[in-house]
Amino acid sequence: MNKKCIVTATHILLFLRCLTFVKPLPILSEEPDYDTVHDYHYETSFVTPDDDIDELAHLRWSVNYTTSLLRYMLSVPLFDDDTADDTESKGDNFPALSHAGREWLAVGMSPYGAYTDADMVTFIRGSNDVITILDTYTDEYGVLTVDDKQDYKLWNAWIRQPSSNEDDDSDDVKRKWLVIEYGRKIDTCDDKDYLVERGTTHLLFLRGPGSWPLNDTVESSVTPLHNSLRRVTLLKPDRPIPRFPSDTKIIEVTVDDITVPGDDTTYWCKVSKFPDADVKHHIVKYEVEVTEGNEDLVHHIEVYHCDVDSDVEVSLYQGRCDDRPAGSSSLACSQVIGAWAMGAEAFVYPEEAGIAIGGPSTSSYIMIEIHYNNPSRKSGIQDSSGLRFYYTPTLRPFDAGIIELGLIYTPKLSIPPGMDEFILTGHCLSPCTRKGFPQRGIKAFASQLHTHLTGTAVWTKHVRDGKEQPELNRDDHFSSDFQEIRILPKPVHILPGDTLITSCQYDTSKKDNVTVGGYGILDEMCVNYVHYYPRTPLEVCKSTISKRVLKNFFYWANGHEKGNELPDDEIVERFQSLEWTRKTKRVWQKIIHETNVDMDCLRPAGVSFTGNWKDMKRESIRTHLSQTPDTCTNK
Repeated sequence: MNKKCIVTATHILLFLRCLTFVKPLPILSEEPDYDTVHDYHYETSFVTPDDDIDELAHLRWSVNYTTSLLRYMLSVPLFDDDTADDTESKGDNFPALSHAGREWLAVGMSPYGAYTDADMVTFIRGSNDVITILDTYTDEYGVLTVDDKQDYKLWNAWIRQPSSNEDDDSDDVKRKWLVIEYGRKIDTCDDKDYLVERGTTHLLFLRGPGSWPLNDTVESSVTPLHNSLRRVTLLKPDRPIPRFPSDTKIIEVTVDDITVPGDDTTYWCKVSKFPDADVKHHIVKYEVEVTEGNEDLVHHIEVYHCDVDSDVEVSLYQGRCDDRPAGSSSLACSQVIGAWAMGAEAFVYPEEAGIAIGGPSTSSYIMIEIHYNNPSRKSGIQDSSGLRFYYTPTLRPFDAGIIELGLIYTPKLSIPPGMDEFILTGHCLSPCTRKGFPQRGIKAFASQLHTHLTGTAVWTKHVRDGKEQPELNRDDHFSSDFQEIRILPKPVHILPGDTLITSCQYDTSKKDNVTVGGYGILDEMCVNYVHYYPRTPLEVCKSTISKRVLKNFFYWANGHEKGNELPDDEIVERFQSLEWTRKTKRVWQKIIHETNVDMDCLRPAGVSFTGNWKDMKRESIRTHLSQTPDTCTNK
């Protein structure tokens, strides 16, 4: 194919000429007999934004790292026949696509889920029971173009017939489904194709009538009921999920049908006791349980163990976290044993480790903390959300821990408005890891990256004696709506004296004023929760800009007196009063990247390790990691 085929209403003849280069595949009336059975390990569902009507499509996939092949199975319901008991959903939820049975389907990938600049595989289902696959993409306006290089392969297509099981009354078994098996290389060496990487992939699904989207853009060619966005991790590590022992128990740690305050941001805490705490257990899995209808309200959940002596009584507090009285025993509840954020699925620990809970010398008290994001300030909403823990007395070789890397929650590190890209960086410096890690080091096996609404990328660099090691984790297409805990491809060995540098990239191009660091959903964070073993006393290893440096910046920028104290509310006022000229933004970014930092190097309950953690010199990377050779010589 030597000519690009831009498919609009005025280019339909050129499009038909392009189709002559692509051979259609017959749609079989039943699933084919396979010489080799293909296992699909992962799956997701495309639904409408309301999530309350029929499934638009179902996608399953697997990854073969030996052949660098992504294999997919796409299933879409059919509505062009008289499928039993489907009249209502066909008429209301899925308007008829085409009485002739001719339609097009597309599955796309784009950096942040837009229909523009997207890589799409498009299927054209003809009325003569054939299907055609096309490797396509959209330009900056969303106009669909057939790629010169056809990298997608179509293997099978068939009709899954309605189930004959009369006892199953679900909609899925009462209708026919079109099933399509196809695939492509992870890296096709085509600059018009999306390079699939570890991290978030934004998947698009579209479906429309006729041979092709004839409007100027694909987005305007379909109704809202026929397109969907899903965020997934396509490249998951090939690690088996361990089996749980027969003595595994389940406990739900939730809030008690509370009335969520009508504020835009609320942190709600509840103290309780973990059961069976007289004997040591390992938590081997946890998953979220969000009250139905509150999915957009519950932003993230953390459960902490209370690090107090076993004979200390902790007040069974429930209420706003900030309303706990000074000196409250619940302030010692800071050791994370479970963390969830929007988009995360169940987390299963590797077979060699689990989170320790209970034992004769250990407190049984725990505390759940829920961040409610309520921008509409709705009142009267009831919630009983929380985490479900799977725990067992059959202990594994190692106690697992969670360490918090990145930036301290403070407005000292704030983001100027009108920036497409602005990077904040937090440092876990070598004096802290030398204090907190055992001589043999730790092994990090999972990572959860976290920002609020303007974060677009997060990564953590690993440095040893000035030499850059492979990165601990990276997500170049980060979304605050999809913050899963990711198992690393292989455990990362971190030694005492190593440095861990966590950076977050933000987009404030639509902001008119500064975005400050803090706890509110409109504030920003930059965090990497690293899961590791064996557990150490080090829980927090984070930094912020040195207060001395910040005072000098304010003095340079607008002549503020340096003063002795600089409380958070005054820092916010000074940032908001700045005139963010290009020079001011450039100087602020340079200061963030090059000047001294203040550190938090903390044990449980927020107790600092001994040492001077103020105005510390950051550690530079003297030897950078060698770049991986580009295997796409003809790209």
